[in-house]
Amino acid sequence: MITTEEGWAVLLPDGSYRVSGDLSDNLWWAVKLSRFEVGELDPYVPEIRKIPDDMPIPGIAPVAS
Repeated sequence: MITTEEGWAVLLPDGSYRVSGDLSDNLWWAVKLSRFEVGELDPYVPEIRKIPDDMPIPGIAPVAS
């Protein structure tokens, strides 16, 4: 889990992730010397995929409202 004043992200071992807020200065992927923003590699690397906002994060129990 990554938290900043601008938002948060959860990264899972299977390559899936969820991001809330703007983490562009704090979270990115790199291939050799090229930097890729969140979501930029999703269409090309099937293992990297965003968890939809309405789907529970695997392994984390939802909090009752």
